Amino acid sequence: MSGPRVKGRAVLDAVAVVREKHGPAGVDAVLALLAPELQEVLRGTILANEWYPLDAMTSFMAAGNRIYNGGDDGVIIARSERVIEQQLGGIYRIFVRFGSPEFIIKRLNAFSQTYFEGVQVEPRFEGEQRAIVRYVGFGPEHRIIEPALIGFYRKALQLSGAKDVSARIAVPLSAGKGHLEVAIAWS
Repeated sequence: MSGPRVKGRAVLDAVAVVREKHGPAGVDAVLALLAPELQEVLRGTILANEWYPLDAMTSFMAAGNRIYNGGDDGVIIARSERVIEQQLGGIYRIFVRFGSPEFIIKRLNAFSQTYFEGVQVEPRFEGEQRAIVRYVGFGPEHRIIEPALIGFYRKALQLSGAKDVSARIAVPLSAGKGHLEVAIAWS
């Protein structure tokens, strides 16, 4: 499989969410909705530090969200916020808390490379306390990444001291422009 890849840690987290709420049978129900090659990836041993096709994780997340949450993106946003809060614990929490929203946004490319391969991140500031972040490399089939990114920005910027964080998809993957843009504002 070609295309963008994601670290196994993110894949393991996506599967764990379904397993915790719906058990192994719930995971099997989601897997049954996926293409055979994606099922094969997700039924294999997933190692946290290895790279896997992004299609496997996003297809699993989208199918799980459809059957267990009625396709409610709000559930994905909330889940992303919880995951980011957990991942930015320990020493990373100090990094985020001492940083500012601008500091976080300026370092997005380095953070993104920890989780994604084959995806470029291009942040730009639009005056004070506003930014647009462009992602190049995701395809329309990765649409479920949009609410996950909204949750990421809301929580990461809150942890860095921002108030009234707003994150919205300014250019969705479905627009067919070859990129995704997230508009972020805070006080």
